[in-house]
Formats: sequence, C-alpha cells, structure tokens
Amino acid sequence: KNADRFLPPAGMSALAPGERVWVPASKTAAGAPAEDDNEAPLFTLGVVQAPGPDSPAAPQPGMVLVCLVEEGDGNEVLWARAASLIPANPETLDGAEDIGTLSHLNEPSLLRVIASRYAARSIYTRAGPVLVALNPFCRVAGLYDPRMMAAYQRAAAAAAAAEPADGPPLPPHLYQVAGAAYYDMTTRGRSQSVVINGESGAGKTESAKIILSFFISASAGAAGRGGSARVGEALQAELSASNVLLEAFGNAKTTRNHNSSRFGKLLSLRFSPAGALTGGSIARFLLEKSRVVSPEVDERTYHAFYQLASLATGGGGAEAEALREELGLREAAHYRYLTAGACIEVDDVDDHAEWEATHRALAAIYTAVPGGEAGSVGEVWRVVAAVMALGNVDFCEPPDEDAETLPPATDAPRGPAGSLELAPGPPCEALRLAGRLLGCGEGALVSALNSRTISAGGDMCVICKKLPEARASRDALAKALYERLFDHVIGTLNASLQAVGAKAGAAGASGGAGIAVLDIFGSEIFATNGFEQLLINFANEKLQAHFTAAAITLLQAEYEREGLAIEKVQHADNAATIALLEGRPLSVLALLDDQCLQAGATDASLVTALHSSFADHPAYATPRFGAAASFVIRHFGGDVTYHGGGFLSKNKDALFAELPATMRGSSSRFVAGLFSEATEARRQKPPPGAAAGGRTGWRPGGGGRGRATQFVSVGSQFRDSIASLVATLGATQSHFVRCIKPNEVRGPFLLWPRVAMSQLRCCAVLEAVRVSQAGFPTRIPFSELLSRYAMLRPGRNHLGSPKPRRKGTKPGMHGGGSGPLDDAGEAPHGGSRLREETSELLQGLRVASEDYMLGKTLVFLRTGVLAKCEAARARHLGRCFASVQAQLRGRACRRSFQDVRNLARALQRALRRKVQRREAARLAAESAAAAAAAAAAAEASARARTEATAADASAEAQAGAVAAVAAEAQLADEQARLRAKVEQLCAQIALSDAQPQRRVPVCPVEEVATPEREAPSLDEAAELEEQVQELKDEMADAVAERDEFEEHNVELQNRCVMYEEELERLEDENGQLNDYLAVCQRDLAQAKEEQMALFQEVAALRARLGERDSEMNELLLKNCSMMNKLANEGFASPRDDRPSLKRAAISE
Repeated sequence: KNADRFLPPAGMSALAPGERVWVPASKTAAGAPAEDDNEAPLFTLGVVQAPGPDSPAAPQPGMVLVCLVEEGDGNEVLWARAASLIPANPETLDGAEDIGTLSHLNEPSLLRVIASRYAARSIYTRAGPVLVALNPFCRVAGLYDPRMMAAYQRAAAAAAAAEPADGPPLPPHLYQVAGAAYYDMTTRGRSQSVVINGESGAGKTESAKIILSFFISASAGAAGRGGSARVGEALQAELSASNVLLEAFGNAKTTRNHNSSRFGKLLSLRFSPAGALTGGSIARFLLEKSRVVSPEVDERTYHAFYQLASLATGGGGAEAEALREELGLREAAHYRYLTAGACIEVDDVDDHAEWEATHRALAAIYTAVPGGEAGSVGEVWRVVAAVMALGNVDFCEPPDEDAETLPPATDAPRGPAGSLELAPGPPCEALRLAGRLLGCGEGALVSALNSRTISAGGDMCVICKKLPEARASRDALAKALYERLFDHVIGTLNASLQAVGAKAGAAGASGGAGIAVLDIFGSEIFATNGFEQLLINFANEKLQAHFTAAAITLLQAEYEREGLAIEKVQHADNAATIALLEGRPLSVLALLDDQCLQAGATDASLVTALHSSFADHPAYATPRFGAAASFVIRHFGGDVTYHGGGFLSKNKDALFAELPATMRGSSSRFVAGLFSEATEARRQKPPPGAAAGGRTGWRPGGGGRGRATQFVSVGSQFRDSIASLVATLGATQSHFVRCIKPNEVRGPFLLWPRVAMSQLRCCAVLEAVRVSQAGFPTRIPFSELLSRYAMLRPGRNHLGSPKPRRKGTKPGMHGGGSGPLDDAGEAPHGGSRLREETSELLQGLRVASEDYMLGKTLVFLRTGVLAKCEAARARHLGRCFASVQAQLRGRACRRSFQDVRNLARALQRALRRKVQRREAARLAAESAAAAAAAAAAAEASARARTEATAADASAEAQAGAVAAVAAEAQLADEQARLRAKVEQLCAQIALSDAQPQRRVPVCPVEEVATPEREAPSLDEAAELEEQVQELKDEMADAVAERDEFEEHNVELQNRCVMYEEELERLEDENGQLNDYLAVCQRDLAQAKEEQMALFQEVAALRARLGERDSEMNELLLKNCSMMNKLANEGFASPRDDRPSLKRAAISE
C-alpha cells in the first residue's frame, strides 16, 4: 500500500562494495513476517559485497551481492535487486539525536535511530522541528527532577538571548520544547503553541502535564517581576485541579490505554510581559459521546461513572454516605451503561480514592468562582447518577387487547395513549430515580422518551415512537446530558482560572503573550474505521497543513537569516485531501450533511453518492472489495478505508425537541441551565475565529420551539472548531511533539517495529523531516564542521592539530579552532575566516559546489554529502588507528623483550656469582690441603735431618732429605699458584656483582690446622650435584617464566586481532585492509625475531653453564691427580691419624 515510501533514490542501482543498505525482510531466507507479528523486524541491515571467484553467479541482471550483518542472520549472503535495496546511514549516525542530520531519509533509518535511542533509555529524539517521544511505560530515574529542569531552563534562556551556553548541548527533551516556547515568548513577546498528538496510550496527557509543570516552574521565578507569587500558586492549584477533573470526566479505559483521553484539549495560558502566569482557559474538541452508552468490548465508559459507583461499597465519610443515600447508588455491576464493555475494574486503579480526588477538585473550582456554590458539586454528581440510571430504563410493546397478559403496574409512569410502556421491575425504578435526580416529573420524562409532537396543518399531533426510536432517544438524552455536563465543568474551570488570574491586576493580566498547549488525538488507521476516525483524520490533515506551512516559513526565514538567495522550497502538501474533505463547492462533509437532510437517505446511499461524486478525485478511491459499503481516502499517513455504517446517525446526533424542553422545565436550576437557551446559543454559534477562514459551514440548527428536532451537524461543528483552532495556532509560533506507543502490552522499554512504524507513518514524522530539509537538509555551524573534520583539513596533521608554524608565517595561516562569535553570528576580527576554511575543507573533500552553500554561520549540505564526509573521516581514522596500533604493539613488544632480557641478565649474574663463590671456596680448601701437606713434608724433612745428624746417617738418608726439600719447594709453588687462582676468582666476583662483594677469605698455609683439614669427600660431591640440580631447577623456572611471557604475548596478539576486526568495519577500501594486515604481519615477524634472539641468548647461557661445569670437573681431576701424586711420594691423606711419612720410604 505504501510501497512508494521504500523506493530508493535515483542512482541507487550503482552500489559500491562496502556500502550499508537495508534489505526488506521478504528478500531474506526468513521471509516476510506475518501480518500479526508486530515484533519481527521489517528490514535487516546488509553490506554490499564484491563478487569473488567463489561467489555464485547473479540470478538476473541488475542484482548485487549483499551480506546481512544483523544479529541472528548468521552472515547470510544473498543476491538482491538494487532497486529493492534502501540506502542506510553510516554506523556513527545510528544513535543520532536529530533525525534531520541523517544523510539518507527513509523509514528503516528512521526506525533504526528511534530503536537505538530507545534501547539506550533515551525516549526523546529530534526529527527536524518535531520532538518524537516514545512512552517508556515506567518511570525513568532523574529524567524530570528539578536539576534537569533547571539545566534546560538555563539553556533555553541563553538560546533565546543569543548567549553562549555554559556547557555541552543538552539532549532532546520535553523541557527543551517547553523552554524554547516560554523563553521565546518572554524575549520576543510572541505567542507560542505546543501541539502534542499521538494515538491512545502514547503518553500525550503525561507529556502535556510535564510541559505544564515546566511553564509553572519557569513562571514562578518571574512572579516577583511581573505578578504575584501567591497568584501563581493559586493558578498552579487550579491547573492541577483541572487535570484531575478532565481525566475523570474525559478519560476512559481502552484496550490500548488505561487512562485514554477521549477528547481533544487546548489549554491556553496567559503570561505577563515579565513571564509570570496570569491566567488560562481550556477548550475541548470532539468528545466521544458514544462511549457514554456503548463502550467497546474490554473497555470502560468515563472514569467519573465508576468513581461515583464506588461509593456504594461504603466508606468515604459522612459526605459520601449522604451522597450514597441521596443518589440511590448501587455497585457498578448494576448499571447497564457501565457493564456494556464487560470491564468494570482496572488494575492498580482505586476508584474510591480517585472519587475523593475528583470531589476535592470540584469543590476547589466552585469555591474559586465568584458566586459559586458548594452545592453545585452535588448537582454534578446528581447528573452523573441520572445518566447511570437512564441506562437501566427500558420499554416494551403495549399488550394487545385480546392477548392474555398480566396487566401493567398501576403505579408505573405512563406516556400518551398507545405509546410504549416501561418494562416492569428495575426499569420503572430506574426511571423514577432518573426523574427525581433530573428534577422533572416521571410522566414528562416518559412522554419525552416514548413520544414526540409534530405540527401538521396548524394542529399539534402526538406520534408514538417505536421501540428502537425510544431506546435511541434514551441514549441520546444520556449523551446530551453528559456532553453538556462536561462542557459545564470546563466552563467552570475557565471561570475559576479567570477569577484567580484577575487577582494579578490589570498590569499583569494584560499586555502579555500566551502559550497554547494542544493535546489532541493522532491519525487513526484501524481495521474498521468509522465516522469518528474520519473526523480525527480530518483534524490531523489540518494540523499537518499547519505544520507544513510553519516548517516552510521557518526554513525560508533561516535561509534569509543566513543570507542565502534560494527559491521557494518545493514540498509535498495535503491540499488535495483537505479539499476533498471540506472544499467548495462539494466535499465529503458537505455531502454528508446533505444526505442527513434528505428523507429516506441511508448509509448505503451516502456511499453511492460519494463514489459518483469523487470517482476522479486524486485523494479518493473505491475499494476493490466491499465498495457498496465503504470508501477510501488517501491521507498523508496512508490510505484509510472507511465503512459507511452509522455515518448518518452519528452526524445527525438527533435530539428531539421534547427532550431539551423537558430538561429546561426541570425544577433543578443546574439541569435547566445545561439546556437553557443561552447554553444552546453558545453551543450552536460559530467558534471565535472560524469566520476568518471565509467559510464556516455553520447553519443554525434550531433549538427553538418551532422545530421538531434540533439538527446541528456534528461534522460541521467539528469543522468549524478545527478551523478556529488552526487560526489560533497560525497566529503563534508552533512547536510540535509526536507521542509514540512502542508496543501493545505496555512493556517497559519494549519496541515492536511494526507498531512503532505505523505510528511514525501516521504522525508523518518522516514527512516532517523531509519538509524541514527541503533544499539543503543538513545545516551545521562552521565551527562544528571544522572541529569534527579537522584531521581532513589542509595544513593539519593526522590528529587535526595545526602543524608547527614556520618562521615568518602569521598565526591562522594554517587554520585553527573557531573562536567566539559576535552578535551578528560571525567570528570577531575576521569573521570570513571560518567561511573560507569551511570552503577549503569541502573542496578538499571533493564536494561539488552545487551540493553545498555557505551562509553567515552555517553550511548547508544536500542529502548524502554528510555521509561522504563521514566516510572520508572513517577512512582517515582507520589509517591513523592502524599506525597508532602498530606503534603501540611495537612498543609493547620491545618493552616486554627488555623486561625479559633484564630478568635473564639478573639471573645470569646471580648464577655466575653463585658458581664463582663455590669455585673460590673449593680452591681455598684445596690450597689449605696443599699447605697442610707442605707443613707435613717440612716436619718430616726436619725429623729426617735430625735423625741423620744424630745417627750419622748414611748417604741414602741424605739423598732422601734432599728429595724431601725438593718436594717441599714444589708444594710451595703449587700453593702460590692456587692462591693466585683464588685471588683471580675473587676479582671476577667483585666485578660481576652490582654491589661491593665480600672477598672470600683465604687462610695462609701457616694458619691451617693440619689434623682438622680434610680433602673433599663423596658426600661433598653429592652436595655439589644437588647444587647443580638447583641451578637446573632455577633454569626451568626461567623457562616457565619465558613460556608465561609467550602466553601473555599470545593474549596481546588476540586482542590486537579483535581491534583489527573492529577497524575493519570502519574501512571500506580493500587496499587499506591489506596495508593493515601487512603492518600486522611485519610486527609479528619482528616479534618472532626478537623471541628467537631471546631463545638464542638463553641457549648461550646454558652453554656457558656447561663450560663452567667442565672447568669444575677439570679442577676435581687435578686435585685427584695431586692427591695421588702425594700418596705416591709417601704422604698420607690429611684424614689419617698415622704419620704422614711411610716407614718404608725412610728405611729405603
């Protein structure tokens, strides 16, 4: 039906690889979702792929290869026609605060932005001049606290005064809309309006309350300058009471919302020139009267009925008890009107507590009205109870004379002879109660309901009504009573607001502008659409035309303010639909009124007349099925099929003259006043301002005593009220809020794509953005554009900072940050500098001159230009990220290698010191053993000389002594050599140690006790082996640390791979990806080379340890050989207690 909304722009067929596109769900493997599947996505995101050698061939010409990238798609690759694809925006714009900044405006992109922000708990989004508000169905912490309100008040005040803000821009909010309206009014003195619309359950009423709270808070600060704080508090109390009363008498429970407004409301606030609140008024549009008597299934009629019926259960004090007895109240289940929708109670709603709040609000407004009576509150409840009782009144056919039936009750009220009789039992009681509450006699009420009087030839004739007509008269009276009661409550509210505002004095009450807050229903497109939907959609057509005119006016004003000479903006309007509905000389509403005045006209004849009259109209269509009973009108929100059933009766809203006359004769001044001549005149006269349009469509519908019925077309009344409303809004600066209901189950932060998209379409959000973006949609300040794309500017480094200024150049020659702007919107001391830099930037990005225009402070870009700039920025950042990551990875690898190398060097130093200390100790022991052996040899030589001298030894003994002296000299040489070796080892230890090391003490030969010194044993050798094993264990620990470092290095590499995958999404050129992979491979190769160098160094350390072990083994072998040599020379081991010189040697 709305396929033209999804058509891509011209030139979309040429898609480059890497571009993001939206693929309709019907083109995917999952297929199109079912009509009743509201949660399924309508589109899925894909990326255009370049066909590879392994890719399947395209089924048909003109198709492109797309890879789906949304979750759950499993990277599905498919061929799709280029004409069926919809361009998607860059990923950086998925959460944009303003839809107007999107490069591609289409429904999937609109829904993407809305859904992304809603998932991030941001319920407000800008759509050009419109604020889109999604109902969160829960309280959002901190969203409406006083600090938040104060921040938006300061920002709005600064913006209205053209002053720089004291912080970053604030996100979209209802306070932003309210602040713009209030401070623009106080600064420029122009009246403002805030238009809030949306379907039932979207949050219109709550949004209006939030905006109203902002106005009250902002005006409280101005009370001391232009009004009275006490008056402001009183007005705040009156406005709070008005909210309670309007919800009680105008809201009802529906299948979509538990507190749905069933009427349109215009709240007009008046302010003093200083901004103090001085008064207000309320106007209503199209109350849903049919809900009084026949609510839909699983719905309730208006809250006030159930609140009053809750008194039947007891409680509420003496006042409630008195009302219960006076009104004859019973439980809600006893009343037919209250049970027609098969829904009596609502979850989490206490009707009795709500009645107490409503009762207090009624008392407050009647007390504030001059001359008001507290008893009027009871009169309001009497009329409500009378309507409830009328619903239980029913009639039956009079019995035939020959029929054997029970005679009717003799005391039952009767009408004229031959008229319908009251059904026995509860209907009689209900009529008596209704007659008593309304203050009219029982007989008069019965006669007005079951008969009517007409004038024929100057004679008055009484005609008895048939049973359907009598029941219709009963329902018509109930609806008329409630509608007039609702208007009376609103009139009393206005009188109370006027009375309180008058206390502000003439200076405060006059001379100031005002703000109008319109809370009205949005476009409705249901499965079955009737007369109410036609009027509602007509109202939205008029509001959409007003919005288009306001948006285009703002756009042209902005162009003129920026000094751009642009022709009138071309845009699509809904003039054809409005002309179809209310145009001259013939329209749908006019034809409907004519059919209502024709005798014998039916709903079928109305549809036939519409088909014959508007068959060729561009905004009218005949349905393919059911053309005899329905017709189609092409609204801006979509084509709507209307079923003609009930159109004539609802447009007539017939109320026979006997009923108002009976009410005017009531003994109750309150009831008689509801149907007085003055009240009827106010209801029937054209609303103020409607005549300004040239055609009001109003015809006096009677109400006089000479007409049998008083006919005032509901359609013409509504048309006139909407004309007055649009005229009022046209004289103000309008602000727009579109409320969206994201799901049908009232789930918090749950968005159903189909439900949200249908409302966005009905609210014409996309059309609003397109209208505001006609011509050059993207508008960005010079400073913001230069700041975001600073790295792409000529004369800038990769970070966007100015390159170092060469000697002799002037500051600013290479660009620079934007400075503050003066009052004219230009930078001081050379305001054209930012303009020139912006032009250079766009030329550097190769943007065509016809795709942008430069104003005084803003640059205007056509659709798609911003996406091109974002793509260039993403490519540049990709290259920067690759370079930075390469540097960081290289630095991390070098730092890790240096740490490992330092640890290895420290371990090597420790091992060398340990080995050298052990070697020095061993050599010292050997030196001591050699000294002991030398001392023993000297002692033996002395003893031999003594024996030779004493016994006059032989020549052989002398020769032995000479040999002993020679051996002693040889041992002394060996001792000196070993001591030199020990000193050399000690010097090496001192050099290798980081701190001064204690030298190993070497005892001189003379200080060694010969009997106590022992040569190294097998146990000591085992200990040495254990120490060697400890060295091996330490080496294993070092290897483990090295393995741990490798694991950490692998983890770093994995993280690098993850970062690479993230960067790949920013890169849209295969060349950049290859460069990035080459850098990664080079870094990995360098890291492997550094690891191999580390492994080689560890291997060298192991080799040096092996060489040290070999030197130790050689020393051991030398020691053994020395010991063997000494033994062969005749010396015993130092461990032996025997004499060191053998007897055999001496004897020899």
